[in-house]
Amino acid sequence: MLDVAALKSAARAAIVMPAVFAFADKVIGQPQTSIFAAFGSFAMLVLVEFGGPPRTRFLAYLSLGCVGATFITLGTLCSRSPWLGAGAMAAVGFATLFSGAFSGYLSAGATGAILAFVLAVTIRAPSSAIPDRLEGWGIATAAAICAVML
Repeated sequence: MLDVAALKSAARAAIVMPAVFAFADKVIGQPQTSIFAAFGSFAMLVLVEFGGPPRTRFLAYLSLGCVGATFITLGTLCSRSPWLGAGAMAAVGFATLFSGAFSGYLSAGATGAILAFVLAVTIRAPSSAIPDRLEGWGIATAAAICAVML
């Protein structure tokens, strides 16, 4: 039996992800923006699936975008020290996964949020890279919200 929901999700990711990456890579041309746009759209479209009424889903995706931006900023600031990055990853990972016990929406968004932090903390960069990284995440968030809601 064909799972229509899975097919729809896969088709959405197959169309939006390359388009977001191509836009970030060819139009904006900043490597940090391209990386975070590609992985951000993957996190939003493949790793996360919020259910419920449209307004609730919209707010959940928007909240994930804000949490991801916070985690990218924190991860970038911790990326220059392996020990600081490892400690921050332990704290962020525990807090994010533990928060899933309080709400299904928090649990559904945990994997995408953790990906944002892991990507930011493992790619060493100065603080000056934060705006480029947030730009890529913002593009991915906007494209994912449009794709999911429309």
